[in-house]
Amino acid sequence: MNQPRLEVRSKQLITVDGLQFKDLNANGELDPYEDWRLSPAERAADLVSKMDVDEKVGMMLINTRFTGYEVPEGEAVSHEGALDERVIEAGTSIFATRKVFGSTETLERLHLRHFILRDNQPPAKIATWINAMNEVAESTRLGIPVIATSNSRNENGEMVFGMNDAVGVFSTFPATMGIAAAILGDQARGGDASLASDFAEAVRAEWVACGLRKGYGRCVSPNDVPGYDKEQYMPEGMTYAYTDADGNVYRLGHGLTY
Repeated sequence: MNQPRLEVRSKQLITVDGLQFKDLNANGELDPYEDWRLSPAERAADLVSKMDVDEKVGMMLINTRFTGYEVPEGEAVSHEGALDERVIEAGTSIFATRKVFGSTETLERLHLRHFILRDNQPPAKIATWINAMNEVAESTRLGIPVIATSNSRNENGEMVFGMNDAVGVFSTFPATMGIAAAILGDQARGGDASLASDFAEAVRAEWVACGLRKGYGRCVSPNDVPGYDKEQYMPEGMTYAYTDADGNVYRLGHGLTY
């Protein structure tokens, strides 16, 4: 069994059976949810059994979270400017229908762990921001990490809220219809549409490298939605797969976004 590379900033590493693990709850013991040798289901079940109601509620929510890089000078930031620590009153922004607290308070007191990143920052700054968010998260009672989500960052187009929140920083490819047209053209010439997989792998590699782990973009084919005829919108062969580093395949389609 290969030892993954582990780093900690707020907690400690412990060694068990010659292997290293994060002691995320700082009890000096290896709990099942800290044991990377176990299945995700086993780890999740153990973690949920340890969470209180507030922590569970926090895990069920997601909201927009900006970095601290573009916070006006003199306003609250932390972690050398990476985290936005401003308190924004309700009604002052489309992102503040309710009062928005600073990043640290949101993580420590509200227990949120899922965030949509909309800032158009270069990958190095995104990685620094995600690392800083996880440093705070790691310092909490159970050390539950942050998952950062984004809308498309790889399409050639204008910045549009909720669709292309960031453009021109990551590798740029044709937008949804352009990719779909390329696939159909490839198939019309006898190709196997493998360019879609090449595109997906390039996007996946960039996102994972900077810490983005979830994307809003080309939607999962809704095969199980009553009354929805997938082939009406996505002809045979129009689906392609995003594959993660562990080989898990996620079928997606070009016809819709979510």
